[in-house]
Amino acid sequence: MILFSVQGYAQQVFTNYSTANSPLPENSVRCIEVDHIGRKWIGTDYGLAVFDDVNWNVYLPFTSGLPAMSVRAIAFDSLNNAWIGTLGGGVAKFDGTNWVVYDDTNSPITENSIRALAFDSAGALWIGNQDGLVKFDGTNWIVYSAASSIIQNTIASIHTSKNRKVYAGSVNGGLFILHQDTIKSNLNIANGSGIPDNTILAFDEDSIGNIWMATPANGIVVYRNIGGWFWYYMGSSFIQSNSLSDIQISNDHQSVWVATADSGIIRKTGTVYTCFNTVNTSMPDNNIQCLTIDSMNNIWIGTATQGVVKFQDFTGIRNFSSTSDFETYPNPVTDRINFKVENLPFTVEVMDARGALVFSETINTNVGSIDVSRFKNGIYSLKAVSKDNVAVIKRFCKQ
Repeated sequence: MILFSVQGYAQQVFTNYSTANSPLPENSVRCIEVDHIGRKWIGTDYGLAVFDDVNWNVYLPFTSGLPAMSVRAIAFDSLNNAWIGTLGGGVAKFDGTNWVVYDDTNSPITENSIRALAFDSAGALWIGNQDGLVKFDGTNWIVYSAASSIIQNTIASIHTSKNRKVYAGSVNGGLFILHQDTIKSNLNIANGSGIPDNTILAFDEDSIGNIWMATPANGIVVYRNIGGWFWYYMGSSFIQSNSLSDIQISNDHQSVWVATADSGIIRKTGTVYTCFNTVNTSMPDNNIQCLTIDSMNNIWIGTATQGVVKFQDFTGIRNFSSTSDFETYPNPVTDRINFKVENLPFTVEVMDARGALVFSETINTNVGSIDVSRFKNGIYSLKAVSKDNVAVIKRFCKQ
C-alpha cells in the first residue's frame, strides 16, 4: 500500500483532522508547532495533542501535568523540551515524561494567561502574557511591564531575530523592539512611526532580515532591516483580506502564507495573491487561527471550529506518466524498499520527517531496492526524478 503519491500536473490536497475523525480533543485550534522529529504539537481550547502523522497523544490537565485546558503558545528549547503556554495556568516545560510549571505562585510571572513564547539564540525563553513580557534564562528572570515602559501590557506575539533583537507585538500598544534586554523602540500609530496597526498577532523573518507581521485590521506589515515599512492591504494590493491572524514565510523564501479570520489562507508570491477558502477548495472553515509549515512544505492550519487541516500543494510537480511508471513496495517496510521503473536513469532522494536528506543515489536499473534497514523507525518521503525532470513523491513507513 502506498500511503501517498502525487498525481497530475497540479494538485492540492486538504486533509481535515477533527474531533469527528481523530483523537484531536477540541476543534478550536490556537497554535501548531513542529518539533525536531516532525511531530505536530497542536494547542486547542481543550488540551494539547501531539501527532506524528500516524499516532496521536493527547494531554489534558486531569490526565497529565498540563496546567490548564486552553493552550495558546508552544516553543522548543535546544534540548527539545516543549514549553507550553496556557490560558490561566502559566507556562509548562515538558520533556516527554515530566512537567514543570512556572506561574505566579513560584516565579516572577504576574499573570498566568500566556499568549506567546519564543527562544532567543542564547537559549533564553521570552514569555508574552496579558501583563507584559518576561525573560527567563533558566536561572534569572526579567519582567517588563507598564513600569518598564511597556505601555500596552498584553503581548500577543514574540519574534527573536537573526540580529539578536526581540520583537514583541502587543494588543493595541504597537510594536516593541528590545536589544540586549533593553527596550529600544515602541512603534505605534500615535507616535508617528508609520506602523499602520497597533496590534501585531504574529511575526516571521525573511532571508535578508525584514520582519513580516500579521495584523488583524491592516493586512501584512513589513518592517525593513534598513528602516521603513512595506504594507500590503486591500487598498494597496490584491490581498483578499486585511484581517490576519498568523504569517509564515515558505521554506524556499519564495512565498508568504497568511492565516485570515474570514477568508481562509492566502499565499503571496511576488504580487500574486492566491486565496484558499471554503468556496474554492475543501477547506472546512474560513476562520483560521494559526498556521505553520513543516520541512516537507505541508501547511498545517488551525481553524476556529473545524480542527486541523493539512494542506499539501503540489502545483508544478509533475508525475511519472503511464509510459514511465514508478512503483515502490512494501509499505510499511523493515529492511529494503523495492522499486520498479521504466524511465532511466533517475535520481532518488529519501528525507526523514524533519526534511533531512538521508539517502541520495542515481539509479540505472529498472528493478531494484534501497536498503533502509539502518533508518530509524518513522515516516519518510521518497522523491524520484527522471532524466526528463519529471517527478514523483511517495511516503513510506519504516518499522
